[in-house]
Amino acid sequence: MLLIERIREFPPLARIGLVGMVLGAVLDIAMSLTAGTHVMHQGMQMGVNHTGHLIALAGMVLVLAGVVFDGARRQRNRRSSAAKDSGGLDSNAHR
Repeated sequence: MLLIERIREFPPLARIGLVGMVLGAVLDIAMSLTAGTHVMHQGMQMGVNHTGHLIALAGMVLVLAGVVFDGARRQRNRRSSAAKDSGGLDSNAHR
């Protein structure tokens, strides 16, 4: 199943990161398209352009953190439910 079809299962922190990546990309593209080559070397435009990169980078970090935290949470939940159901962590243990 595609991720788009299962968007409700996508971690909330990763969703926030995706929004940040999109905003950073839009800001970066807008600054690149509206500024000429001679203007991009001036301090003001470079600061805004770097801000777009920084927002996109922060979005990438949030996506990665959201996916890792969600995977760790699911693994922990799976282990705790397996320990409760089977009486231990080893599913092949003698009973």
